[in-house]
Amino acid sequence: MFLTSLVFAFVYKFSVYYNLPKSWKKISSSDIALVTGGSNGLGLGLVKELLRRGASVYIFDVSKPKFQHDNLVYVYCDLDDEQSVNTELEKLIDELNSKNTWISILINNAGIRDNKPLIKLSGDRVKTMFNINTMLPIWILQKVISNHIDKVLSVQPDGQLFVVTVSSILGTLAPKNLSVYSATKAATILIHEALHQELKEYLNNIRLLLVTTGQMSTAMFKDVEPSKLFFAPIVNHIELAKLVVDKINVGYVGCISKPFYANFLPGVRTVPQCIQDFCRYISEMDNKIKELENKNLYLFFLFNLFNSFSTNFVNASLLKNPTTSKNLLKPNATLTDLSFKLIVTL
Repeated sequence: MFLTSLVFAFVYKFSVYYNLPKSWKKISSSDIALVTGGSNGLGLGLVKELLRRGASVYIFDVSKPKFQHDNLVYVYCDLDDEQSVNTELEKLIDELNSKNTWISILINNAGIRDNKPLIKLSGDRVKTMFNINTMLPIWILQKVISNHIDKVLSVQPDGQLFVVTVSSILGTLAPKNLSVYSATKAATILIHEALHQELKEYLNNIRLLLVTTGQMSTAMFKDVEPSKLFFAPIVNHIELAKLVVDKINVGYVGCISKPFYANFLPGVRTVPQCIQDFCRYISEMDNKIKELENKNLYLFFLFNLFNSFSTNFVNASLLKNPTTSKNLLKPNATLTDLSFKLIVTL
């Protein structure tokens, strides 16, 4: 028993040491962070925590945050549109390069979902979910990391970049009615894993962190009735945001999985189907995501829709931008389409 405890203690200590860099500059007023979907939910918690520690923060989102800060810059961006994202991102990167500074903290947080069986999802809805949940992080990662390697490190050899990918534990085991959402999150997990290996030579300068979480205390899963709270408690998104920023602060690489069961869920896929089905039955995971009919979907997002319109369309900067107005007010856009463009939160 003593020997077993000693081995576990050694492995734990070694893993902590292995995940930390030899040296890492803590978050300060010189740091510039970019957070997608930072106006609500976990994203907002991350933004506030970064601001509290002195960093300057840029938010890319379709809805404006409901608070102001001297070090906070909100950028309206249609996260479903590659051209819109690239335009705003290139503008930001060029501006920072001209000032001999750079994005030192990147958090890909934005995400959306849809409660429908796979055969009832429209092609447009599938594309929208993949664009925001999977393609958006790819677009941003490619530009930010390329700029850091090609331009920042050539001038600042010790320049730091910390990248956070907010995924979901459902990317390892998909429940009923969340097939595409889970697939998009599975993709981000695998992209993170491969990218970590591709950037090994820059490990002292570029650090990557993956976040795989269960149900959080945010609006995105408000309609999901939790069960088995003793084994699968709701993750407090404010506490999670603080934990993520703590890891950024020390340059920790690896994965944060919350709650505790999330560390073991990927292993369920390796056991026989009968055991998988038993685990699903006990957890009731396939009974919690109810199919959301269109009329219920309208009601679910109605408040958020009008709230987003009031904060965006009244805003003078948006009114002066005919391109973004045109994208949101397409003639064939339905209430559901507009809702999913406006609700980008985890």
